[in-house]
Amino acid sequence: TPTPCCSIIFMNYYKNIFRSIKVQFLCYVCLLTTVPLLFVCIVEYYSSKSAIEQRVIEQLTSIADLKKSELNSWLEERLTDISVIVRNKVLAAAATSLLQQRRRCESVYQLMNSETARINYNRVLENLHALKQFYKHYNVISIIDGANGEVVISTYPDIVGKTLSSFNSYIDVLNKQDVAVKDVYTSELMGQNWMTYYCPVLMTDTLTLESSDVIVGVILLDVNVNNSVDPLIHSWPGMGKTGETLLVRREGDNIVYLNDLRHKQGAALKFTSPIRSTLDIPSVLSSRGEEGIKESKDYRGVNVLSAYRYLPIPNWGLVAKQDLTEAFAPVEKLKNRVIVLIFFCIIIVIAMGVSFANRITQPILQ
Repeated sequence: TPTPCCSIIFMNYYKNIFRSIKVQFLCYVCLLTTVPLLFVCIVEYYSSKSAIEQRVIEQLTSIADLKKSELNSWLEERLTDISVIVRNKVLAAAATSLLQQRRRCESVYQLMNSETARINYNRVLENLHALKQFYKHYNVISIIDGANGEVVISTYPDIVGKTLSSFNSYIDVLNKQDVAVKDVYTSELMGQNWMTYYCPVLMTDTLTLESSDVIVGVILLDVNVNNSVDPLIHSWPGMGKTGETLLVRREGDNIVYLNDLRHKQGAALKFTSPIRSTLDIPSVLSSRGEEGIKESKDYRGVNVLSAYRYLPIPNWGLVAKQDLTEAFAPVEKLKNRVIVLIFFCIIIVIAMGVSFANRITQPILQ
């Protein structure tokens, strides 16, 4: 039949080819040159790949450490500010007098229009504006009545006369410590995301400036998160198109994101993730007090490289991350360059081998 004959002819043809001195010589030349070349290229590729990956890891780790240090410094500075304010006896005496005058009036507006109280009210307001001017990080400074949570005086006049429903929580905390901070929350009076540092107004004698342990009011120093914390964490060198830094905290069985995310706008305090989810594991680990670096999927389900840290003062988790495709893009470029180099080297070797084989075998054949 034709098929076996074709197979026999095909096999004989290739046997004759490999019996050729020229072909054998060309194969030996290619083997002797390409094998060492491949070995050197592969070794160099993996060595360079390891160096690039280590550099990326070190860069992301440095960014996470830097952001943690900056945030810790900022938080500690704000606690120092409020610690200085709580020791201001003159302000405490004036605030005590103002709160006592308020309780003798039907409303804040009657207090503001009272001839006897107007001078004291304006003096306290000037002090609050002076504090706001000196401590530039605070957006609003207010004093609330410790009896009912009413905002008696504030550098933001629109909230004066309004009542904080959660004022008891401030009093409960201040019964145990001199100064405190309320973690990121949405203000019920202004509808924005704030952090609030606060201290007590202890009943203080206006003449002797002696204080008692009775809390008559609370001084609130509000910080707009969008203007303070977010700028600290949102920008860093080499973040590229996908790099971002995020803050999280644990609430029950969920992780709450405290800042707007680069790939999900409006996420602050609204976007949550279950702690048992397979996504964004570094956020879960950092909120538990762990630190490290890890490859995982982020909240979008995209593979990322994440360096995570823990901030103990507000119990925050900090994550600096970047998509793997962008973080290790230099590795991919290196691989493509190595493949192209090997391809061209093999072509050159074959061309040189054919030319050299012809020069060697032609006289022998003649």
